[in-house]
Amino acid sequence: MSQPWPVPPPFRDRTRPIAALALVALGLAAVSLVMSVTRSESGSSTRYTDTQKNAAQANFCERFKLADDAAGIETNGSDIALARISATNAAVILESAASDPALDAKYRSVALALASSYQTMTAEGSRGADDRRFRDSVDAVNARTQILRELCRD
Repeated sequence: MSQPWPVPPPFRDRTRPIAALALVALGLAAVSLVMSVTRSESGSSTRYTDTQKNAAQANFCERFKLADDAAGIETNGSDIALARISATNAAVILESAASDPALDAKYRSVALALASSYQTMTAEGSRGADDRRFRDSVDAVNARTQILRELCRD
């Protein structure tokens, strides 16, 4: 006599293919980790010639002076909109100039900090010139600008 319902298929152990895939994924992850560590170690020891370093520094200082002059003129003027545009533009110029991989890290770190300070000052400017946070952001811009002026004086 036949059964009124279909016979279920025989039980198959499905854990073997899953275990095999897990092992392959684990192996690929290990290889990827080793390669990324190896590349980051070799990338961190990338050497630039003195000519490349000097060119990066000269370009950076030229761009910094451009941003500093423009921001100094406009932020000491009477047009608040031009001051904010100039400060934002200075932040972009600094970030762009600091992106050269041959640039010394001390220049890059101060440039990025100054760019961030310009952005903060621009945003805090909405609070008004008498707001403590705005004045603190202006002080941060001035302090970091002075550091870069000294670095670029060399």
